[in-house]
Amino acid sequence: MLRVLISALAVLLLSVVLCAQDGDFVLKLVKYSDSYDVKYIQEGKRIGLIDHSGNKYSGKLSLPNDSIIIVDNTQFRIEDVSLIRNSGAGIFVLKTFGALLGAGGLMMIGTGCAVIVDAISAASTPGYIILIPIGLAMGGVGMKATLYAVSYVFGDEKVFDVNHKWNMEIIPANSILQNP
Repeated sequence: MLRVLISALAVLLLSVVLCAQDGDFVLKLVKYSDSYDVKYIQEGKRIGLIDHSGNKYSGKLSLPNDSIIIVDNTQFRIEDVSLIRNSGAGIFVLKTFGALLGAGGLMMIGTGCAVIVDAISAASTPGYIILIPIGLAMGGVGMKATLYAVSYVFGDEKVFDVNHKWNMEIIPANSILQNP
């Protein structure tokens, strides 16, 4: 039984690896200030692109060779790109999740404060010993959730300013495995 399970898992893993390698090239973005901050954008992803003249394009990314980018059936040389941003449903889902997480965090803070106020107004020793630490813990968890939510909602790490902050190059997809 274990051998069958391992074989099935190996076949599943192999099929995922083979299906995942659909593009020949990948867009590699390296931050100027921190060379360890590297982002990869694969072919087929939805992106927004602004060229040097300020025109905006959005669509699926296509990389036919190591110097040409195609977005929305428009061809660009790599040096003509000014700004790239990830777009699509993923960012909307992330920002919605951040908003829900923030609302939940604020409710946890409010509940923690209510528990602390209730413990103080009860004026009993068990209330002080049990309820105040519970209220503080709830408020702390709520504060942490709210801070995470702020980073999800207002974070702009999906925008890559190629002129000033990021170095962009097109590399073969198989070189990612060799040089991460």
